[in-house]
Amino acid sequence: MTRTIRFFGSLALAASIGLIAVGAKAQDEAAEGTLIDPAAEERLRAMSDYLADADTLQFVAVSFFDEVQETGIQIKRFIVHDVSLARPDRLAFTTTFDDGSVRQGWYDGATLTVAVPEDGRYVEIPAGDGIDAMLDTVQEDDDLSLPLADILYSDFYAAQEPYILSAAHLGERTIQDITFDHISVESVGNDWQVWIETTVAPIPRRLVMQFVEAEGQPEYMATFHRWAVGDPVDWDTFIAAIPDDWERMEPSPQ
Repeated sequence: MTRTIRFFGSLALAASIGLIAVGAKAQDEAAEGTLIDPAAEERLRAMSDYLADADTLQFVAVSFFDEVQETGIQIKRFIVHDVSLARPDRLAFTTTFDDGSVRQGWYDGATLTVAVPEDGRYVEIPAGDGIDAMLDTVQEDDDLSLPLADILYSDFYAAQEPYILSAAHLGERTIQDITFDHISVESVGNDWQVWIETTVAPIPRRLVMQFVEAEGQPEYMATFHRWAVGDPVDWDTFIAAIPDDWERMEPSPQ
């Protein structure tokens, strides 16, 4: 008999993965009072278009997030995401937590498989029609958050635009001879900042989010390393590596 499994159940872990989606009412509220700096919009669209134009994306993201305790104390937790994507319908990731636990995932265009290697368990979720549809399906219907999901959509800016209240270009920043555009965004449910490289290509190098409507207003920060945009990928990367003796679970019911 199969049992259910919830891989990313807490708000802290959801916050560590991607921007939290909100409903139609929130979209209407955002539309009523949007104030977007044209320079900020231009840089966000440039980043979005650059990532969308690439057939493949590979990156490592080193991330910190706040885990809010019952006492109200916030503890910094640490995660590393190793992500490979091939448009329109291949995705693989390995997420390593600071307690040594690991989550692995593979999407083959029809099924998303997510595994907990230390427990010998895995779940399979039918999710066809490409990466965008898969991300919508598993996050809305299965309560499953994937590593930095918003960066993986085919149009990052279009996915975020309905929820944006304001956006500002805060100027250029230079670190170790690399120049970045620093963008700050206030949106429904969370505020976020992104540092977009200008030296070579408009790729995101750092993303910081504050979940202003959550208790304690926890923050999440990801720094992107080893970007490979448009490079060849090993297609075996997207094949689920599940040993025969692992236990197949069912997704958590809503």
